[in-house]
Amino acid sequence: MSEIIAKTNEKRRASWRYSWILVFIAPLFEALSGLLPLVGGYAYVHSQNVISQAIPASSSSVTINYLNVLARDEGLAGLFIGIFFAAVAATGYRKGDRWAWYAMLWGFLMGAVGFVVDALVQPLPGEAIVANLLIPVILGLMAIGLALPYRMFFPSKLPD
Repeated sequence: MSEIIAKTNEKRRASWRYSWILVFIAPLFEALSGLLPLVGGYAYVHSQNVISQAIPASSSSVTINYLNVLARDEGLAGLFIGIFFAAVAATGYRKGDRWAWYAMLWGFLMGAVGFVVDALVQPLPGEAIVANLLIPVILGLMAIGLALPYRMFFPSKLPD
């Protein structure tokens, strides 16, 4: 019986190693995507966003400054959300804490809902098509990373 448990633990270790890395990658992309508007401000958002292109470039400086503040706030939020979830993946999720699995599931759902809402509200611009195709791939990797160690976080009861 102990040999069977040892073999299943070896299998679990391999899936565990890959799963936490998959879950760790997605927040890193979120943090990197937060850096772009943080550094570029309104100029970056204006080049990527169809709705903001309706605002003429000759708008008043007050409007442009306000849009810079909004873009940088959005970038700062994305950066810190990415850092937070990367820290959860590298610490609690890697150790096998159940709260970390729930936190990463919440982050996955937040990212999936955000992607769907963005796609429904705003048409996809031609320049951002690569980024919009990359997001489902990253969310898919994160889903695999959440599903692989599911039984380690929620073990089935062994018969006596």
